[in-house]
Amino acid sequence: MDLDRSSSSIDHDEERQALFSDKEHDALWSPVLPTSSNTTRAFTWTRLYVFALHVALFLVGTLFWLSSRKHSEVVDLAGRSWSPVHPYIEYEISADNSSLYDSTSKYSGPPSEELDDAWWELLEPAVSNASAEEIERAGESLDAVAEVTMGGYLAGLGVYHELHCLRRIRSYIHEYYYYPNISKSERRDERHHLDHCTELLRTRIMCHASTDLEVFWWGEHSPVAPEARSSAKRVCVRWDSLHDCSKTRFVSGDDPPVKPRPER
Repeated sequence: MDLDRSSSSIDHDEERQALFSDKEHDALWSPVLPTSSNTTRAFTWTRLYVFALHVALFLVGTLFWLSSRKHSEVVDLAGRSWSPVHPYIEYEISADNSSLYDSTSKYSGPPSEELDDAWWELLEPAVSNASAEEIERAGESLDAVAEVTMGGYLAGLGVYHELHCLRRIRSYIHEYYYYPNISKSERRDERHHLDHCTELLRTRIMCHASTDLEVFWWGEHSPVAPEARSSAKRVCVRWDSLHDCSKTRFVSGDDPPVKPRPER
């Protein structure tokens, strides 16, 4: 009997110890055991992390691509001087194939009254009126700038200076027509002027360097050497948008009403 009681007591103690051990084990390990809820939460965070990483990589790649396009196709105008005609300028795509050897226009060909009229209309607003505020905003100094009697100052757009130089060179090519009685000193002065014009056109042409691809082909006027040809499309200023704006403020070039030169 005592042995049985003792044995029963031992069994009971062992059962209690085993029960305690199981509870203790659960208390110690249940917070870190992977339950179905914890597994789902961890999986969700992993998916969100991977998604965010892909989005970040996509954005970085897009910014890099846009940056490369900026340098190759988009002109950065930061730092460009202000001009009063900027708000009115329009652009267009042009495929004018003037590179052909036999291409002509009303501005080309032998001297004639019609040709001179065309060039005169083209250069009519070469000299224009600008306010003091416009000149200073464009970054120019007002020091010794010629004043117009009606108010304002003599100014002009660079494109008309370029066209003036081009017409001057063209006129000298036809010296017999435009300078029939030119003297040696006048010819020397004219050549000096044309040297200035040539240099001005060189710098402007290199500044606005055309990247049109031209091919050299055997045309009707190229029996010995091939001539250039291009059908490239280019972005051009719509000339009327600039020219019409300039004509609203032009000052007569024949006898501009300018105040006398101030004494220093």
